[in-house]
Amino acid sequence: MRIRTLFSTCLIGLASLAIVAPAHAQADSFPEKASDYVSDHTGYFVGALIVAILLLLLVVSISQRRSKEKAKKEPTTAVPPPGSVPPPAPGLPPSPGSPPAAAATTEMPAVAPVAAAVPGQTPPPPPPGQPRRSKD
Repeated sequence: MRIRTLFSTCLIGLASLAIVAPAHAQADSFPEKASDYVSDHTGYFVGALIVAILLLLLVVSISQRRSKEKAKKEPTTAVPPPGSVPPPAPGLPPSPGSPPAAAATTEMPAVAPVAAAVPGQTPPPPPPGQPRRSKD
């Protein structure tokens, strides 16, 4: 009995869907409505794009002008502000209160450039003293 009830409700649902479907097929879909709206208002979209580009150019030019004015206001020679500690002379040991960045550092050896691998060729062997694989 349950199967007959389920089958009959499925048939009624399909029949109602078949009756309603042609009505929806005649209506405009959302992509068509959006396309019509865009094509009807193309002038507004182009105008808004031009205004946005001009506004962006205005902001960029103002920021560049301000940075140039700021650079002109700063003196060409760097004078430390009053009350600041002058940098230590070269060759003198750093003072105990100086920051660690002022301490002498050792220079690292230069690294040889890595050649680009060409497909089909085996990579060159590593220099002596280095492992061949990362697991070694």
